[in-house]
Amino acid sequence: KEIAEIASPFKAIARLVFSSDGNKFAVSGDGSGELVVWRSSGWNKLFSLTAHSDPIVSVSFTSDGRRIATASNDSIIL
Repeated sequence: KEIAEIASPFKAIARLVFSSDGNKFAVSGDGSGELVVWRSSGWNKLFSLTAHSDPIVSVSFTSDGRRIATASNDSIIL
């Protein structure tokens, strides 16, 4: 059952991860270094950032959902 549709800037989704409380989710895709974070209730885009020059290979929220860590093949962990 589809519950929502978001306007993703990506043609394909590579990574999708929810915060532990389920209030936010982060999406990366298209082999870019861009990450977009959305609020689950209301499906509002909170922010996006491009911090990697290579594709994002891993995304994780901290246990309290206040921070996000990303890793990329560009040898940068944020």
